[in-house]
Amino acid sequence: MVKIDITQIPPEGIIKTLECSVDDLSLDLEEARFTNPIQVTTQLKREINFVRIEGEVKGNLELRCSRCLEDFTKDFSYGLNLLFSVKREDAFIDITENLREEIILNHPFKVLCKSDCKGLCSLCGQNLNKGRCSCGTT
Repeated sequence: MVKIDITQIPPEGIIKTLECSVDDLSLDLEEARFTNPIQVTTQLKREINFVRIEGEVKGNLELRCSRCLEDFTKDFSYGLNLLFSVKREDAFIDITENLREEIILNHPFKVLCKSDCKGLCSLCGQNLNKGRCSCGTT
């Protein structure tokens, strides 16, 4: 769980950096593995009946290309803009599900090692990014 103590937010706001693991967010992305904890930098501002959270979610993934099946590493960075309704008696807000959704929604449907990946030969399986295949079809 990723919780923020809203009682510690001063009137002028505060910048907080959080670190969370894949287990904290219950993330399981197909063909992806997180190599480091996920970094969340937030600017928190408490207003009358809500808390505004703006910031950035950053991390690093090991992926497998959908075309050539090669493994590669890629950094990611997504903006974060959340608004939570709170009551006077609330002490914490849980942003776990919001972070999880942000990462899943920004994860590409088709993962490519590079935009012009040539993929594999359909006959012999040669990675066409590394050279021509031996079967002579490409």
